[in-house]
This record gives sequence, C-alpha cells and structure tokens, in this order.
Amino acid sequence: MQATPNSRAMRSQMESQMNFMNELTATSVDSLRKLSELNMHWAQQFVEGALNTSRQLLACSDHYQVGSTMMGQIQPTTERIRHYQEQLMNVIAGAQLDLTRAAEAHMPEAGRGAAAALAGALLRPAAAATERAAPRREGATFDTWSGPAFAGGSGRPH
Repeated sequence: MQATPNSRAMRSQMESQMNFMNELTATSVDSLRKLSELNMHWAQQFVEGALNTSRQLLACSDHYQVGSTMMGQIQPTTERIRHYQEQLMNVIAGAQLDLTRAAEAHMPEAGRGAAAALAGALLRPAAAATERAAPRREGATFDTWSGPAFAGGSGRPH
C-alpha cells in the first residue's frame, strides 16, 4: 500500500485518537479503582460497627440498656456516613478533574489533526478541479461590467 499524504494525516489522526482513548480509559480505570477501595473500606467499617453494636446489645442485661446502646450508636454511624460522602465526593471530583485534564491535553491536538485532514481532503479535489478548468479559462475572457445588469457600459446597474 502506497503511503499518501492523506494516509499519513489519517494515521496521525488515528494515533492521536487512540492516545486520547487510552488516557481516558486509564483515568477511568484508576477512578473506578479508587471508588472500589473506598467502598470496600466503608463496607469493612460498616461490618465492624455492626459487629461491635451486636456485641454490645448481647451484653445488655435489660431493655433500657438496649435503647441507650442503640442511641449511642447513632452519632458514630452518621459520622461514618458523612465521612464516606466526603471521600466519595473527593473521588468523583478527582476523576472529573483527571478526565478534564486528559480531554484538554488531547482535544487541541485532535482538533488540529482533524482540521488538517479535512483541509487536505477538501483542498486536493478543489485544486484538481481548478487545474482541469484552467485550459478552458485561457481561451475565454470575461467582461465583469457587461451583461443585462450593466447595460449601457456605465459600470453601474440600472
């Protein structure tokens, strides 16, 4: 297969797009890994908290003590949930920032490559058409100030 300027531009464009997709994929996988680690850590804390609460409830001797033990677990549980939400928002914000950086780094390059490929694809046929039309134009002369709109030769339309 012969390498033409168009195929080189196309290859460059495809490589640029592949690099962009690879970086987006790597960023997405890293974000999912962080999210999975956060969820595993939170699940572990949740199970440990539930086991601790169960042990405390089993150690209670009367029903009043059960109520106070349950009420005592509300604040630590809500703190764990609030902490999880903060960490979750940090992971999501970090993922968004990483994806934005990757897009900003590759989009101008991808845009330039696409513009160059498009310009090449449009200019080559136009240049060829111009070259084919050149012999016909050599024999013809055009008087831009003649014709029905410019009757009388004054240079102004009537």
